Amino acid sequence: FGMDFGIMPDGRLVLFEANATMNFFPFLPDQRFAYVKQCASAAKRAFHDMLGRNVAPVSVSPNQQPSR
Repeated sequence: FGMDFGIMPDGRLVLFEANATMNFFPFLPDQRFAYVKQCASAAKRAFHDMLGRNVAPVSVSPNQQPSR
């Protein structure tokens, strides 16, 4: 799932969108969005940590698909 939110100056959250089918993949081939791949391994690792699953570290270079 995914959420789009902001944090107000007083610490309250403003929820703009919650999506039960959000997906980090597939990546767009446009190089302007290559930065998205940089956060994919950390996001995937955090998700597995949240579920209590131990997985091998994920490495993603800007020009390859994620692998374990």
